[in-house]
Amino acid sequence: MMGSMMADLKGVHSGINMILKSKNEPELSIDDLLVMLFDEVEYVWPKLGYPPLVTPFSQYVKNVALMNVMSLIKGEGRWAMIDNHTWDMILGNSGRLPGSLAPEIIALAKEKGYEFTDEDPQKNYPDQLEEYRKEMIENGWEFGQDDEELFELVMHDRQYRDYKSGIAKKCFETDLQRAKDVTLAKQGFSEEEVKRLKRAKVEPISAMEKGRIIWEIDVESPSMPLEVGHKYEPNDVFCYIATPWNTCDCVMANFSGRIIEVCANGKS
Repeated sequence: MMGSMMADLKGVHSGINMILKSKNEPELSIDDLLVMLFDEVEYVWPKLGYPPLVTPFSQYVKNVALMNVMSLIKGEGRWAMIDNHTWDMILGNSGRLPGSLAPEIIALAKEKGYEFTDEDPQKNYPDQLEEYRKEMIENGWEFGQDDEELFELVMHDRQYRDYKSGIAKKCFETDLQRAKDVTLAKQGFSEEEVKRLKRAKVEPISAMEKGRIIWEIDVESPSMPLEVGHKYEPNDVFCYIATPWNTCDCVMANFSGRIIEVCANGKS
């Protein structure tokens, strides 16, 4: 709730100060607004029946408080802007509230023609577990220990289906390739070079630090560049980077493969 408060305040800060400026009143800082919002939350919460301050109810309380602050700054009354989700909470569509609503809230609801309910909100969400179970059986999907896979499908059905169908993997690989292309472009590779690397199914190895390349540490012979065709396995030492702050870091090969080209020239 606190993070959401700060984000919302930053979003309305300039607008509120424009209103104050048009009224020839002093502008408010973010800290001033935060104090005002805290005070308004304290005022609003009991009048809305003490809803539990957890998502989403905490957001509803915060939203009403923020709208009230804006209305009061404009010289208008409270409760002018209450969204439909908050009204659902007030009217009992999300379950019974811990406390009693303030008379002014009840009067406002009646003025708008809204009806209160004490029915179990679970009636709005019929049990569909057996339908999901049938889908698992038809697709030959494992239920997992204690039906954990079944419940994963129930809670995140679209994501689970994308995972099982391979769509999620394809989207991940597309995003990963896009990120790799951006990294190569930042390293100075031209668009044509990037395409050539893709055609060759090449994975570039990049240093984690800026510095001078040392291909091998040998006290007797000079550091020699890598030979094209040399094979590496995961966690083999690829080269070393001598940094300006006198450290020598290993660059590891993070996959199996062979060298097809050495683009670095040993300079920083």
